Amino acid sequence: MSASKAVYDLHMDAFWICVAIAVAVFGAMIYSLVKFRKSQEAILDATMLHSTKVDVIWTIIPVLILVVVTIPAAQAIRWRTCATTSPCGSPAISESGSTSTWMRPTASISSPRSSKTQTSRGS
Repeated sequence: MSASKAVYDLHMDAFWICVAIAVAVFGAMIYSLVKFRKSQEAILDATMLHSTKVDVIWTIIPVLILVVVTIPAAQAIRWRTCATTSPCGSPAISESGSTSTWMRPTASISSPRSSKTQTSRGS
């Protein structure tokens, strides 16, 4: 498997996790809006004003989501590092470059080698 394929697969996994979270959140929101709308004579639930259990749950769930996403990301980074370095885990340094793509004029205005110096004013 190539490094780009591993990164793409990781991206798609994270994307589908985000889609599932969005569907759950919007589903709960739409359900709450329909169930507890004012025309239904909804009564405020006094027990849900503060709940330690709910606070712990919505703290643990995002942590679990981060762990689920972090594990494959770390594996992809480790795989990519091991594929490009000779002892696995040591950093790889690579250089790449190219020549300038600027167009150079074929005739120069002034030449340091010539005895007669030309200027751009034509004098």
